[in-house]
Amino acid sequence: MKRKLGIWKRKLQFCTQGGRLIAACAALGLTTLAQGGDPCNDPDVVLTVEILTDDFGGETTFEVVELGVGVILSGGPFPSNTLIIEEIDICSDSCYEFTIFDSFGDGICCGFGIGFYNIFVDGFLVCSGGEFGSEESCFDLTDSGCEPPGCPTDFEVNAPGAFKGNTCGAGNDIDLRPSADHSYLVNVPNDGLWTFSTCGSAFDTYLFVGTECGLGDIGSNDDSCGLQSEIVANLTAGTYWVTIEAFGSSQCGDYILTVSKEVPCDVECPAGALDEGEACGSDTNGGCNSVPPVYTNAVCGDVFCGTSWAEGGTRDTDWYIVEHGGGILSATLTSQFSGVCFILDGISTCSPVVVGDIGCSDDCENIANASADLPAGTYVVFVAPGICTGGGIFDGIPCGSGDNDYVLEINCNLPVVDAFLDIKPGSCPNSFNRKSNGVLPVALVGTPDFDVTDVDISSILLARTDGGGGSIAPHEGPPGPHSVFEDVATPFSTACLNPDATITVEILTDDFGGETTWELVEQGVGVIASGGPYPNNTLITVDVDICSISCYDFTIFDSFGDGICCGFGIGFYNIFVDGILACSGGEFGSEETCPNLGGGCEGEEQCDCHELEGDGILDLSMKFKSADLVDALELDDLKAGDFVSLTLTGNLLDGTPFEAADCIQIVPPGELPGLMAMESTAPGVFIDVTPLDETLDGGGFVDFKRTYTLGTIVTLTAPQTHPGWVFVGWDFDEGGLSSFTVTRQGGFGLQPDDRTIEIIVLDEFSLKAIYRPSMFLP
Repeated sequence: MKRKLGIWKRKLQFCTQGGRLIAACAALGLTTLAQGGDPCNDPDVVLTVEILTDDFGGETTFEVVELGVGVILSGGPFPSNTLIIEEIDICSDSCYEFTIFDSFGDGICCGFGIGFYNIFVDGFLVCSGGEFGSEESCFDLTDSGCEPPGCPTDFEVNAPGAFKGNTCGAGNDIDLRPSADHSYLVNVPNDGLWTFSTCGSAFDTYLFVGTECGLGDIGSNDDSCGLQSEIVANLTAGTYWVTIEAFGSSQCGDYILTVSKEVPCDVECPAGALDEGEACGSDTNGGCNSVPPVYTNAVCGDVFCGTSWAEGGTRDTDWYIVEHGGGILSATLTSQFSGVCFILDGISTCSPVVVGDIGCSDDCENIANASADLPAGTYVVFVAPGICTGGGIFDGIPCGSGDNDYVLEINCNLPVVDAFLDIKPGSCPNSFNRKSNGVLPVALVGTPDFDVTDVDISSILLARTDGGGGSIAPHEGPPGPHSVFEDVATPFSTACLNPDATITVEILTDDFGGETTWELVEQGVGVIASGGPYPNNTLITVDVDICSISCYDFTIFDSFGDGICCGFGIGFYNIFVDGILACSGGEFGSEETCPNLGGGCEGEEQCDCHELEGDGILDLSMKFKSADLVDALELDDLKAGDFVSLTLTGNLLDGTPFEAADCIQIVPPGELPGLMAMESTAPGVFIDVTPLDETLDGGGFVDFKRTYTLGTIVTLTAPQTHPGWVFVGWDFDEGGLSSFTVTRQGGFGLQPDDRTIEIIVLDEFSLKAIYRPSMFLP
C-alpha cells in the first residue's frame, strides 16, 4: 500500500469499549470518541484524513461519524498552514460520514491561504474539497450503500416490476411534499427509456425521480393520468430514487408503483435453432446447482433459443455442456434481459471455475462474447441474468415481463496452425512481373511437424495479408501445371542465429521494485529475454545478444499501474543498441513499449528470402496463374518496387486451419535487348521455359515475353496436345537464333523430343508454337 507522508501524522486504533473511553485512546489524544451503538469490532481498512489548514487553522475542526455509533474520530483546532494527517482503522461494511467545520464560515480555501482536505480509504481518494462555508460533509465513505440520515429508503427493488404499498401511517420522512411518503431505491439494469407510474392508485399522488435520495432532479409529476402521476426518462443503467408523495398533506392510501421499459426489444429465434426445452419459471438444466447435476447437451455450432428469469432473490441458470476438441471456445448471447454468459471448467467434479472472457448482452444486443483458448476437454457455457462485470441479477425479470427470451450461439474454432511458405522456392528475391502471363511458383513447406500430404488442396487460397483485393486458388491444369508433392523448399526462419549486436536494458526501480517486469520480443519470433520483479531502488543492467538485421520490441510493465517514476521514487529505464541510447522513460501507467529496435525495422513489408531448395521433406508445390493473381489481388494498383505480403490459408483433411505467409516485390516487365516473345496458334497453351529470366519468370500461358542476358541458352517445351488442338511444329524468325531442328508448318508425325527446342539468345526474336485443330489431322 502506498501512502503520502505528512507533517503531523498519527495512527488511531478504534477505541470504544462499551461506550467508555479507554486509556489507550486518551494516550493518543483523541478529542471525541464513539458513544453507544455497535462499534466496528473487526477493522479491515484504513481511513485517512488529510487537511492542509489555511492562515487561520484555529478555525478548523473535523469529525468522522460511524452511522448508528457516533463520532469515532475528531480533531482541531489546528496550527495555521500545517498539513495534518490522521488515520483510523475502520470496517469496510460500516457507514461513515466525514464533516469539516470552519468557525468563521469561509472554509479553508482560497481567500486566506490555499487549504484543502482529502479523505482516503485504503489509499484511494474518496472525497476532497476546501472551498465551503461553515461546514461540508462526505457521506458513505466506504461505499457500503448506506444513505444519509434523514433520507431513508423504505424499499429497494429491481426494475422492471410493479410494487404495491400504502402510505397511510408512513410518516413525512422526505421534505419534497408535506405528506406521508414512501421512498424506493430502484435498480435499473440497462439503458433505455423507462417509465415510472402510479396510474390506478387510490389517492392523488405526487411522484419524484432523482439521482439521490430526496431529489426530483430527473423529473417530478402530479396529474399525468387523472390524479395520478407518471414520469418517462431516458436513463443509463444504475440506481435511482423514486419518492411517492401526496398532493395534500392529509392524503394517503393504496398505490401501485409500476417501473417499466418502453418498447421492449424483440429477440428473433433463427430458423433451425434448437429449443432450450425449459419453460420459463422452471429450472431443468441447472447444472451443478441441481442434484444430481443436469445439463443441456450441445455441440460446436449449435444455436439455442431459451428463456431466463429473476424474481424474489432467485434467478434461472442454464448450463450447456460441450465436448471441445481444443482451441477457441466462444459463446454469443443475445438477450432481452441484462444477461451474462461464462465458460466454466471443473465440471467433472462440479467445482466450476470461470475461464476466459465474460460475455454479456442487454436490450437484444450482444455486448461481449464469452471466449477462451482451451485444451481439448468438457466445458460448460453458463447463461443467467446478470451484468457485464459478472454480478448476478436476482429480481426484476419475472416470467411474462416481456424480457425473458435469449438466443445462444456456441462456436468452437480449432487453433490455426502456423506453417511456412516459400514463394519462388530456390530463388531470392521474390520478384513478380505483372505482365509475365506466366505462373507464380509457391511452396507450402513441409516440416517434421507439418505433413503437406494431410492438406486439403481444394481449401487453399492465396490473398494479400493487408486485405486488399480478393483471393485466388492455385492453378490446377491441364492446360498448364497443377499442384504436386515434391521436395523443392526449406523453411525460412527469421530467428537470430548469428548475433552481432547487443541490446542493453538498464532499469532503476522505484520504491516498489516488485511491481516491475519487462520483456524483449524479436518480431516474427517471440519473447527472447525478460526480467523482474526486482528489489526496490536498485539499478538493473542486462545485456542481450541480438542480430543487427532483425527487429525487436522492448516493453516494461508495472503491475500497480503507476510506472516507476515519479510518485514513489525516481525510477527510469534506458535501452541501448550497441551502446547508443535508443529510448528511455519512467512515467507511464501499466506498461510502455519501445518498438522497432535493431537494423531490420526500416520497412514493415520487407521481403526476406533465401535461395535454399529442398531439405529432404515433401512440400506442396503450387502454381498460381499470374494474370489471375493480378486481377484477384488488385496488384495493378501498386507501383514497381512495392513489397506485398501474401498469406496462404487452408485446412488439413481433419478440418484444422493453417496459414503461412511470404512476400513478393513488384518489378516492371523486362525490356532488355535479349527479349523473347512467345506466341501460339492455340489460345492459352502453357509453354515450359527454363531457365528463369531476368525477372525470375519461367514458363507461361501464351502470349508472353521473357528477357534474358545475351548468350543465354533457353529451353522451351510445348505440350503434345491442348484441348481440341495437337502440336505440329515451331515457327520463328531467325534473328539471333542458332540452328536447331524444327518441323515447319504442316509437318506431321512429330516425336516427343520434337516438342523441345534450345535457343541461344543473341537478339530480340519471336517464336510461335504451331497447333492444328485435332479434327483436321489425319
